[in-house]
Amino acid sequence: MTMRENIGEVSCPFHKRRPNVPVRRDKNGKLFYHCPVCGPVNPHGQGFQEWMLNNARLDGAEENAA
Repeated sequence: MTMRENIGEVSCPFHKRRPNVPVRRDKNGKLFYHCPVCGPVNPHGQGFQEWMLNNARLDGAEENAA
């Protein structure tokens, strides 16, 4: 299994201090994040994907938004 490339970061909502953790895409293009405490967090429902898009700081997002 190959290591997924980090494409941004998001604050893990499951922790009081909300650490920034890396955001990645799975083999189907769905966003997920990898928390060192929680492990991979990858619910694929539409609501989670929208939450990720609204809350993650994705690499290159500034250029794509223009």
